[in-house]
Amino acid sequence: MKRRDWLLALVIAVELVAGGYWVLRHWTLHMPPLPDLTNIEPYAAEEIAAFQSRCGSAEDWRRLGEMYMAYGFFSEAEACHRRAAELSSEHAEIVFQWAFSLERLGWLESANEQYERAAHLQTALADEARYFIGRNLLRLEQVNEARTAFTQAQRLPAARYELARLEVREGRFAEAEKIVLDLDRSYSGAVQPPYLGYRVMLAQNQPKMAQAYSDRAASNRGRLPNPFDRPWRRLEQAHDQMGLSAQLRRIEKGLSDGKLSRWEPELSTAFRKNWTPSVADLLAEIHLQKRDPVQALQILTNAQERAGPSAHLAQRLGETHEELGDMRNAVECFRRAVRLGWAAETKDTHYKIHLHLEKSGANIEAKKHLAHALFGAGMELFWRKAVLKEAAVAFEKAVEIDPALADAWFFLGEARRLVNEHDAARMAFERCLALRPHFGMAQVKLTDPRRFFKEK
Repeated sequence: MKRRDWLLALVIAVELVAGGYWVLRHWTLHMPPLPDLTNIEPYAAEEIAAFQSRCGSAEDWRRLGEMYMAYGFFSEAEACHRRAAELSSEHAEIVFQWAFSLERLGWLESANEQYERAAHLQTALADEARYFIGRNLLRLEQVNEARTAFTQAQRLPAARYELARLEVREGRFAEAEKIVLDLDRSYSGAVQPPYLGYRVMLAQNQPKMAQAYSDRAASNRGRLPNPFDRPWRRLEQAHDQMGLSAQLRRIEKGLSDGKLSRWEPELSTAFRKNWTPSVADLLAEIHLQKRDPVQALQILTNAQERAGPSAHLAQRLGETHEELGDMRNAVECFRRAVRLGWAAETKDTHYKIHLHLEKSGANIEAKKHLAHALFGAGMELFWRKAVLKEAAVAFEKAVEIDPALADAWFFLGEARRLVNEHDAARMAFERCLALRPHFGMAQVKLTDPRRFFKEK
């Protein structure tokens, strides 16, 4: 080979090595990170690893970052969102999500830079972005700058609420009260406005108004719309659409449609691969639907031994013993369930015990369980639905059946007090204290009536 040919071959070899090095370095620099997935459930780990291996577009990087964040891998999530923003620098939502991932790491100034960038890229995101900027500025103790950001975003109720909190912080209670009243009118079921109103009235030495706000806060079950809701729902959805939770939802739907043969193999695989009480519960349900309660009982008993006792597992064990015709063990499990669960959760179980005891002639004890079932129904109305008059009716029925049920007397008093039926409320609190003299909340209500009972 001539010298010229050797030189040409050498040049080509050098170019190939250099090109290979550049390609390898480029690929390494832009290869998606893969965290240690051994501590998350196997189904999700497999899905994440498979998606990571084929990640290419900006949307792929964004989705992978979302998956990582949903499982708590915040550093890897930030790296993925950063790469997505590099690939699609004019996409406002991607930039916004990168800012959100920076914030999760505590890099607040960098997060604010990207929130501001997202706000300029898309007007629809501006209020949300500036709300997050304001919250981050508060964390950095830059109060005046935070006020400016919240003022820019004041179309959002959450931003106005933060402005009211700043007014309270700086002692401008009249200004705070105006914002609270406006929010309270517009979002009458939300807990935050009356809670802040309570603080404002206490600061202004107006105890009656403070108590009125406190009662509203106690009975309200809603909350102000918040810009955090949207990214939180996005992460919840990412988590729920992958891994075992998504698999179990598909199986539950199949079971409700009666497709046992289709889903039993997959559930059996999940039972071996990633045992959880939920998987065991579903597998037991399959055996119950197949009229095989003995196998269901074995699975549920094992689940209780492995996961520890819970109201739900005790209830399911009771139902399985009931299916087998073993009412003695069924009632024993139901009794365990009502000891472990709270009133609203166990109301149906109390009623099952009531029916069994009534049938066996133990009428006095049966009535006690019926009273507890009614008390649980009242608690569900009182706390979850905030239907106070209906709750009071349930509590009244409970104490009619079992006058010794002190808790039902107390909550009957609370329900009556909150709808301004003061005489009935006082009577209920007095009955509660007669049964349980050291019932602290009932004592407080009666010893400080000016605070808890508005004048007629």
